[in-house]
Amino acid sequence: MSLSSVNLCGMPRLIDRIPTIRASLPGGERLFKVQLHFTPTYSWLNRVELWFAKIQRDLLSRGIFTSVADLARQIRKYIS
Repeated sequence: MSLSSVNLCGMPRLIDRIPTIRASLPGGERLFKVQLHFTPTYSWLNRVELWFAKIQRDLLSRGIFTSVADLARQIRKYIS
């Protein structure tokens, strides 16, 4: 066992034990049931989320609205 395959406690790293763990599991061909998907970090959905966050921060958190119609009017005024 090389020094690079040992963690600070002197135990073998998990990545080095995976073949042993996989062999001990019944039908151990698939150890992890996690599938990773690529998600763009700056998509149109992020822009929409940022836009709503700006409305919430600038208008809704400080506003006092007497009715739903007043709220709608304030939002339209803010947008234009």
